[in-house]
Amino acid sequence: GTLDALLPGIKQIADPDQRDKAYQGEAELTYDTDRKVGCRWKVPSADATDRLSVDLERVVSYDNTVSDDDQARQLFEQKETAADLPVPSGTPSANTQSDSADASPSGSPSGSPSPTGSPSGSPSAPTASNSPSGAMAPELQPRTLSGLGDEAYLDDKLGSSGGAAAQRTVTVVFRTSNVVVTIQYEEQPMAAGAAPDSKEMQDRAQNLAAKLDDALGS
Repeated sequence: GTLDALLPGIKQIADPDQRDKAYQGEAELTYDTDRKVGCRWKVPSADATDRLSVDLERVVSYDNTVSDDDQARQLFEQKETAADLPVPSGTPSANTQSDSADASPSGSPSGSPSPTGSPSGSPSAPTASNSPSGAMAPELQPRTLSGLGDEAYLDDKLGSSGGAAAQRTVTVVFRTSNVVVTIQYEEQPMAAGAAPDSKEMQDRAQNLAAKLDDALGS
């Protein structure tokens, strides 16, 4: 199921007992399991080593003037600020498009070659997410997410390879009521110079987040 997609190496483990142990992962050490629980997995495969961590924290406010939900919102905002997500570029581009639309009568002849540019550019988009240089398609940039909990964001970072395989880390954090969930998914390819596919990793992490969100009853 979900773990098989995130950790493909599990299915490659021949010994049933070792495979079961790999599925179980390793519990995160905590002094208060009523408030915080977590689990970690590290599974190598023929192509890469995958690491996954899932942490759930039930936030409790000890200030009578601050609700549990508000306290959790503050924790989420701290995490989002620390992630330093890029500012969405949609608004400026929209203004640019409206300006060009106003100028369309005089600009339409010169703009006609642009359709020929789009086919040549479109094949490069999928490879951008897989490029060791760190280039990323706009829709895969770190961003806030809608439809997941009360608020959510996704971060995606590609480590410097230095000639070796580059490690990619995808993080999804969301808040549902007073529960903050953090998913961190890492992949390190075996082949030198390779880089994990950004879209594939983001899809897997978001799929897990959606299942956890459903389980929390949001």
